Amino acid sequence: MLPAWAQGGLDVGQQAPDFSAAGSDGQALRLSAMTAANRATVVHFWATWCAPCMCEMPELDVLYRKLKVQGMTLLAVNVKEAA
Repeated sequence: MLPAWAQGGLDVGQQAPDFSAAGSDGQALRLSAMTAANRATVVHFWATWCAPCMCEMPELDVLYRKLKVQGMTLLAVNVKEAA
């Protein structure tokens, strides 16, 4: 079950609530430490068992490659799977 803030969603331009999650190295990372106020940030929650999530990944990769030089940050958060 997702936390209450994740169930309601956000509108474009709204600031996401800060949260922390373990990085691939096991160290805790905070959303606020990964983003900057002057950069567009896409936070994508995904899992390998989620077919739509997996279909979105190639499109997000193309988007990121196009916009990273303009300051876009893509943060992909894996849900409920072991490292």
